[in-house]
Parts: sequence; structure tokens; C-alpha cells
Amino acid sequence: MRRCRFCPDCCTRLFHNPTRNTKVTNVKPGRLDDTKWLRPVGHLWTRSAQPWFDLGEDALTYEQQPQDFDELFSRWRAPDAK
Repeated sequence: MRRCRFCPDCCTRLFHNPTRNTKVTNVKPGRLDDTKWLRPVGHLWTRSAQPWFDLGEDALTYEQQPQDFDELFSRWRAPDAK
């Protein structure tokens, strides 16, 4: 189960909050107008990533859903990640 937020004009899902992990918000980056400021620290479900997508050498990667998000949270909070 999850809580979702949708655009009131086009009904596209903007983000959702999984109820099983309240510390996480899944943002749909395709809905952002300007992504120049984004610096992902990790990628989930990489086993289904498109072959042309560059995951980056320094990002954490998980083939599926990680059991715990502590390492991702730690990287995100690190000063050089922002």
C-alpha cells in the first residue's frame, strides 16, 4: 500500500510514499521541469535499467528493492552529495 499524489490538471502521479517505509518518498523525476540540480546517490531496480542509461561509477546500485535504506540515506546526507 502507498499514498500517492497526482497532478490536479493531468492526473499524472508526481510522487508516492510507501507505507512500509515512511522514511522514503519516491519522486517521479520525469515530472520535473529542471533536473540540472539532481545528483542521484543510488539507483534501485537496476536489473531492469535500460542499457543506454549511465548509472555512474559512484552511485549505489541495487538490482532490486534493498532490504534497508541506511546506506542510501547516509550517502544522501553526506556534504558532497548535495
